[in-house]
Amino acid sequence: MDHSELVHSRGTQRTLNTHCHEEDMGLLPEPFELKVMKLALRGDVAWIMGMRDQLPYLTIAERKSTGSGFTTDFCCARAAVTVVVPRAADGLPVREYPPAVNARRRTPTEGLVSFIVWLGPDGRIRQLEACPLTDDQWPEDLFEGFYAFQDDVGNIVED
Repeated sequence: MDHSELVHSRGTQRTLNTHCHEEDMGLLPEPFELKVMKLALRGDVAWIMGMRDQLPYLTIAERKSTGSGFTTDFCCARAAVTVVVPRAADGLPVREYPPAVNARRRTPTEGLVSFIVWLGPDGRIRQLEACPLTDDQWPEDLFEGFYAFQDDVGNIVED
């Protein structure tokens, strides 16, 4: 399996699968996954709109529960137009990368979580990462119990 490094906005690295084959093109993302990605990709910045335009081209390569969240790795069809995230003066991606949306969590305990959308080095959406921000808890049903979706400063973007 071929892997490539992807640099987090904070300078750390993630390794994501960058090779998808026709046989990998299978299951579509769950409605909840599409909802949180659309919320994370809100706005009219060109590169974010480009990522949002890739959503119809996604299929699931792998979904993993981490025990305190989940990751969904995607294959993005070659027909999707690629995106280049602009760089700041220091060479790191602009502060808006990676796009994310936060939400309140009802179960197993009240808490705050984040849903983060990652691009692969090929300029196509590669992963949705879901992680708790206030503890290490996650609901048994990966997609249930979230409300009051908000941006990074706490403005509600959807109840």
